[in-house]
Amino acid sequence: MSALGFAEGKDQHWVVLGKGGATSDVHATPDLRMQTEDIPVVGDWNGDGRPKVGIFRKGLWFLDINGTHTHSKAIGWGQPGDIPVVGDWNGDGRTKIGVFSKGFWYLDMDGSHQVTSSKIIGWGQMGDIPVLGDWNHDGKMKIGVFRSNTWFLDTNGSHQLNAASQITADVK
Repeated sequence: MSALGFAEGKDQHWVVLGKGGATSDVHATPDLRMQTEDIPVVGDWNGDGRPKVGIFRKGLWFLDINGTHTHSKAIGWGQPGDIPVVGDWNGDGRTKIGVFSKGFWYLDMDGSHQVTSSKIIGWGQMGDIPVLGDWNHDGKMKIGVFRSNTWFLDTNGSHQLNAASQITADVK
């Protein structure tokens, strides 16, 4: 799932790209309108199989959980400057939020929006580029970072670096 936001005059629209290239045009209501430093996010927040839009704004998440083009409530998860990430961390069919900050991942693994030590993962370092994927095809999104032509991927979801985790690529 992907999303593109664009403005037409005073109106803002989201174009949501779904599976198989299907698109839908979503008119942004005032509470889901983008501001200068906002980062758009897309996910299936409620598990109904349909992508919905959201905004990460300086550590706050505004998610269209029910597909009504409005956010249900602001969720505090992260800080200004953090990089927002989304994924189905536990394989339950619902997209959940997270942030990457200075080599640490803060993932809302169960969708409760409560930070616990088990949701904080040291994987990477300051300056790394966060990457996400279902590296072993088990239906759960996993973390990784890219640094100086090398990928460090949590290939099995254990959050432990092993020989299979490091992939060096000749990028030119």
